[in-house]
Amino acid sequence: MKETADAQYWSEKFKNREAVLMAPEGFLCKHINYLKMGSLLDIACGDGRNSVYLAKEGFKVTGVDFSEEALKRLAKFSAQNNVEIESHLINLNSLQELQRLEKFDNIIMMHYKPTKDLFNILPMLLTDGGILMLCTFNHRQHEEKSFPRHYCLEENEFRDASVELQLIKHEVFKDKWGHLDGYVFKNKR
Repeated sequence: MKETADAQYWSEKFKNREAVLMAPEGFLCKHINYLKMGSLLDIACGDGRNSVYLAKEGFKVTGVDFSEEALKRLAKFSAQNNVEIESHLINLNSLQELQRLEKFDNIIMMHYKPTKDLFNILPMLLTDGGILMLCTFNHRQHEEKSFPRHYCLEENEFRDASVELQLIKHEVFKDKWGHLDGYVFKNKR
């Protein structure tokens, strides 16, 4: 039921947002050169600020989110920007639904903390040598802004989290959103 409540919360939030696409994630823009040109899965894509940016950069983007309202906005923003983005309404706790998707050259997750189970299946969703980019709030966000701790990364939480992924980049930083950790991994296969 928590997933349903969260989806309802986010759908309301997206419904009440301005009809303007927000700027893409700074960590993504700064480190786009790590991504392999090709297919890309944007997990927890929201209304597409990163998906649209990457589609305009030439990536074949698929976005997944659990908010129907977010995906409606994504369709509108992709049409306004003359890009095609495939999207899927997926319960992000349903690993089976994600595993039914094809393999991707890249996976990004911005401002979404994956569960350990989700993180562990990501190498299976990547092509050989595929890239995983993750950027989300860290524990300092909780300490300074009372952001719920369970949505925050612990210090170095994913540095050694997978034998299948090679850490290429790890950055701890603060920007307009708050305190974040950014990771870039390469699939060892």
